[in-house]
Amino acid sequence: TIATNDFLAAGGDSYAVFREAYLQNGYPTGVTLESALLQYATEALGGVIGEAYAAPQGRILQVAFQDVPLRRSVNFKPKRENFKSLIVSNLHLIVSVKLIPFYLIGSLMLGIFVSLYNYLGFYLVKEPFNFSPYLIHYIYFMYLFGVFGSIATAKLTALYNHFKILKTIIALSVAGLLLLYINNFWIVTLGLAIFTFNFFVVHVICNRIVSDYNLQKRSVTISIYLLFYYMGSSVWGSATGVVLDHFGWQWFIAGLILLTFILYAIAYKGSKLMEN
Repeated sequence: TIATNDFLAAGGDSYAVFREAYLQNGYPTGVTLESALLQYATEALGGVIGEAYAAPQGRILQVAFQDVPLRRSVNFKPKRENFKSLIVSNLHLIVSVKLIPFYLIGSLMLGIFVSLYNYLGFYLVKEPFNFSPYLIHYIYFMYLFGVFGSIATAKLTALYNHFKILKTIIALSVAGLLLLYINNFWIVTLGLAIFTFNFFVVHVICNRIVSDYNLQKRSVTISIYLLFYYMGSSVWGSATGVVLDHFGWQWFIAGLILLTFILYAIAYKGSKLMEN
């Protein structure tokens, strides 16, 4: 029996084996990781994390790998590599016309996501919201909707085609962004919740697509995907900040919507290539 959080159970961060086990025999507790931690801190510890936690508690046993009998890997074949051989042997995965669309989707989707959470606070402290700067950090509680997105992904992919889900979720993301134009806190919150939910769904699905493309090179395709993913955070997160600074919130959201339309076009093209 393995207990894990809902994101990994849904196959997040390339733990596809967790997803398959969860779909077959998984039991959802209905309690998120954040809720369990909060409940333990408030009820079991009385709201105070004492000095006892400054030292190891001995509840987790560390075992040396050489002492654990491991099943021989089906897909991994060990061999010596150097920088040149790594690039040459994996170049086809970097420039693959089938994989590039999903590398770009991860890059753009994280760029939009990071942009929203980076700059929404600047919008909410102004008229008509006038939020206190001390309250802005509470918007990160919206990540809970990402947890729901990860759980939903496992169920959706069991019922529908990966590519159909991907295109539908990206299209629905436009609706979430449009709600951010309305000067009402609860509607803005709804828009952010929709996009946060959708972001995690898209990330888990793209991760799954690139990891399943070549099982023997799974670690390579995931590494390339994550390279694009985090580069998107830096590049698009910075570029949209320039738009916000020079043109204001309305054009900032318009830019994010434009990027989402580009995302949909890439997902449509990538789906066609993979399905063919």
